[in-house]
Amino acid sequence: MHDALDWKIIEENPFSKVRTQRSTVKVNEFVPREVVDKLMKKANPVWKVILGLSR
Repeated sequence: MHDALDWKIIEENPFSKVRTQRSTVKVNEFVPREVVDKLMKKANPVWKVILGLSR
C-alpha cells in the first residue's frame, strides 16, 4: 500500500482508518506427541497431512 502511495498510483490509503482488535489467542500452543499420535491414528489422509505439517 505504501508503494502505491509513493508511486502515486492511489491518492490515499483506503485502509488508513481501519482499526483492528487485538487477539487473545496464543500463537504457539504446545501439543504433546501422544496427542498428535492419537489424532494421526484416527485422521483421514488429508488431515494427516495437515497435522503433520502443523506439528
